[in-house]
Amino acid sequence: MYFCSISQFNYFGTDYVLMTQCIFMNRIFLCLFLVSGLMMSSCSKGYDPDLCYRLSDRIMREQPLDQHDYAEMLVQYEAILKYLIDRSDEIIALDSDSEKDRMRRELRADDDYLQRFSYMFTFGSALYQAEVRDDLDEVNLAAYHRLERYCDEFADSSEEF
Repeated sequence: MYFCSISQFNYFGTDYVLMTQCIFMNRIFLCLFLVSGLMMSSCSKGYDPDLCYRLSDRIMREQPLDQHDYAEMLVQYEAILKYLIDRSDEIIALDSDSEKDRMRRELRADDDYLQRFSYMFTFGSALYQAEVRDDLDEVNLAAYHRLERYCDEFADSSEEF
């Protein structure tokens, strides 16, 4: 989508200013489009370490959780599982055993990886217990069951890892 067309340009040079304004406007439009796309993608739900800390702290203190807490936990749990699967798959895809060993050592020393791994167990356990106690509403229960495929995939990749 362009604000000005090339037909507005006079090839004899009399409308050079108009052409440069058109190019400038097109560049501004493109930049605004890219910035708005980045803003929208950054607003999408993904891993939030502060939220994970707060949820984990509430679980460890055995504070009551409501459906909103469970919904947020499910989003974080999914993001964490996808991250862990991706990291495992990166290592599995390596050809060299020595390279795999090096990457495993690096991963075990990565604080972010270890923290997410810890949250995975905390959230997985809390969600399982909530399911057993019938604490999850229909929406959260359905979301929890949809995550089973990621749990299975992570278990499979962990065996190869």
